[in-house]
Formats: sequence, structure tokens, C-alpha cells
Amino acid sequence: MQTNAGAPALLYVYAFVPTEEYQQAPMDPVEGMEAGNNIDFFVQEEITTVVCLVPEAEFAEQQLQKNVENMKWLQAKAFHHHEIMKQLHDRYTTIPLTFGTIFEQNANLTEMIKDHKEDILSKFSSLAGKEEWNVKVYADQQLFIETVVQESEEIQAKEAEIESLPAGKRFFENKKMKQFIEGKADDYIEQHCTSLHEELKTRSEGTEIKKNWERKVTDREKDMAWNAAYLIDANDREAFIQFIEDRQDKEEAAGTGLDLECTGPWPSFHFSELKDRSETYGSGQS
Repeated sequence: MQTNAGAPALLYVYAFVPTEEYQQAPMDPVEGMEAGNNIDFFVQEEITTVVCLVPEAEFAEQQLQKNVENMKWLQAKAFHHHEIMKQLHDRYTTIPLTFGTIFEQNANLTEMIKDHKEDILSKFSSLAGKEEWNVKVYADQQLFIETVVQESEEIQAKEAEIESLPAGKRFFENKKMKQFIEGKADDYIEQHCTSLHEELKTRSEGTEIKKNWERKVTDREKDMAWNAAYLIDANDREAFIQFIEDRQDKEEAAGTGLDLECTGPWPSFHFSELKDRSETYGSGQS
């Protein structure tokens, strides 16, 4: 297997799609990860794998690990991967694979599909007509701190008591009180987010709570307080979005300072993991 330039090549795997859907609506030629190599559709009975050739010099396991540390290289390749996923999701029921899923040759891919056939077909069934939406919540902790102080007579009394203490002891007691109030504010924020999540669960067929991002990543003044993915029926999209908008209106009316952000639809990245994919099929990157 060779690239256009004659260099050794590997198989880059984007996703699995149902063969029936692919055959009913084939895609026009689309350029793959590398210029000059279009995406290909590898049909194996009911399962079609979306692949392209990539140079071994860039995508062999050790070199790939180095390349992903190069932000310019990674951004370009990850953006391409993401765009292909969107095109596939718009057209087919798609099981997206993670960026950098590599096989040495068709035989390894064939073996993997054979071993996971039932799981892949089950995923096709569960993901048909579904789409992933992401909901993030951003919070102004200082606003919640002010609310905690205003609503707690106990805290107000304790603060007054601390003011009467000697300066040295007052410093340490104020520090402890500050930590206590911040903890209470965080509890209030978590309660709001958990309440939202419980309501969204009733409108979803799957949920996954994700790690919150730091401000240096979000570039926002408020802290991210919640980050979760929700799998919904495509027919329920408008109702899901409307619920988020209505909840945002309630938060604004209550003056909580919480900002809700809803994005999608996305391919079902968080609900497509195949079972027991720890086996190695050739290159060790699958």
C-alpha cells in the first residue's frame, strides 16, 4: 500500500457507517487527511468503514505521538477530522472514531470489524436518528458569594463576632470564614447545575458529564461550572433547545448570573465507544 508519492502508507480510520445508508446515498469525492488521497469507503457486509491513506512517516505510532505535540500540525489535522465527521453525521448514522485511529493494512481492519460486528451493529441501532448536544454552564462565583452572605444570618453574626477579635486571631478567622463562604457558594452553583442536569436527563437518551475547562481555555470572565454531553432524538431538537433558552431566561430573571451555552448537533462522540477495544490490530494504534 503506497501513497501517491510512493511512500509507505497506513490506513487512517474516521468512522463506521451502515452499508445500506452509504449505498443509498454515496458521497462525492472528498479529499482525505493528505492532499492527493481521497476518502474511501471500505464495505464489509453491513458495515462500511470510512478511511484514507496517510504516510507512515507522519502517522506511525511514535511519530504520531510527537506530531500531536505540534499544535500547528494537530490543529490542521484535527480540524479536517472534525469536518469529515460533520459531513458523515449529516448524511449517515455514524460511529465516529477518535482522532489518530490507525491500522497497518486492510486485513487488520477486517479482523477488527469481524470481532466487533455485533457491537457495531448494535451501536448503529441505538444511534439511528440521534444527535449529540453539549451544554455548558458558566458561573460568577462572586455573585453567589454575595447571595450566601446576604441570605445567612448565621454568617452575618459570625462576621460581626470576628470583627471583635484581636487582629492576629481575626486574620485567621476571616480566612477560615472566606473559605467557608466560597464553599457554600460552590455548593449553590452545583445545586443549580445538578438541577439542570436532572431535567435534561429526562429529555435525553444518554448523558455524559465532562471535565470543566479552565478560563485560559474558554477565554471567559466566568468560570465553567458544568460541561456535559446529551444524546437526544433528532426530532426533539427544537424542544431541547427551547428548554435551554427558557431555563436561561429563568436564571436571568432570578439574577443568578449563570450563563447556559448549548451547542450541536454533533456526531455522537461520547456515546459511540465500542466495547473491549483494547486489542491490537497491527500497528497498536487501533
